[in-house]
Amino acid sequence: MFVHSGFQNYIAVDKILTISRSDSTPMRRQVALARDAGYLIDHTMGKERKAVVSLTTGHVVIVPVEPETLNGRVSKLKRGE
Repeated sequence: MFVHSGFQNYIAVDKILTISRSDSTPMRRQVALARDAGYLIDHTMGKERKAVVSLTTGHVVIVPVEPETLNGRVSKLKRGE
């Protein structure tokens, strides 16, 4: 099962650990560390990042969708709607 994360990009629902706002200092630090380590996946297509998704694989995905919206999409998929 995959969730739409914006601009025809998708994330595997079973790999999602956390969905966080991107404007906090710890999230900015996590994104910078992931970029330096080569574990950053950018789904923003040059737009503003609004959420940071941490995956079970250690990868970090930045997305242009609000965390509440992405969480709602994941919840709908898990409920089978």
